[in-house]
Amino acid sequence: MNKKIIISLITLVVILIIAGIIIYMQIYKEKINVSSINTNQNNNILNEDLDVESKTSTNDYIEVGQTESRGFILDNVFHSEKQGDIHFTSYYPDGYNKEKEYAIYFALPGWEGLYFQGLGANMGENYPYEAQKYNKDMIIISPQLDDWGEESANDTIALVEFFLENYNIDKSRVYISGYSGGGETLVLDVKNQEYFDNKGYSDQHAGGNSFATDENIMNWIFFKSK
Repeated sequence: MNKKIIISLITLVVILIIAGIIIYMQIYKEKINVSSINTNQNNNILNEDLDVESKTSTNDYIEVGQTESRGFILDNVFHSEKQGDIHFTSYYPDGYNKEKEYAIYFALPGWEGLYFQGLGANMGENYPYEAQKYNKDMIIISPQLDDWGEESANDTIALVEFFLENYNIDKSRVYISGYSGGGETLVLDVKNQEYFDNKGYSDQHAGGNSFATDENIMNWIFFKSK
């Protein structure tokens, strides 16, 4: 091939790469700007609305994430003096008012949603999204823990207690669910294979994700108060 043609092709490729980088950076910049705007509201909810001095004697605090998806902030970190860093996803209702009591729901994902699986891996399950259908005025938290051992159990307890102690939560409407390694239930309503077949699952373990779209189960959870 002619040397001039080769040089011309290389030059063209370099130009295209530079153009691509410029376009990518512009798109990335726009995403960051949008994320910052949306996250500022969550920052007010998570920190500015929290009267730390009067409600807790520890140095615990929340670092608000910068990545948003479908109304959820994905990369929040709860810095616990006792437990260390606990990652979680958060959703707050539109028009959040710190003077109002809110129900709160903690959705613990299975193994695939643990923190080492990647940012937002916990949102691959339907529970956090489906929960919005049952209560529009509910805070939704999905922890991204490190394993399903005792340490992560304590992390979950610490995260739940922090929200209950420091935010205006209706203590009679605190809900938690766990899929697969995410937890156990005290009330066993064991489904037969026909139930899972009708939902399109041959594997009962994987079929547990279908509970998120079962109105009878979800109503049982979110229309209870204690």
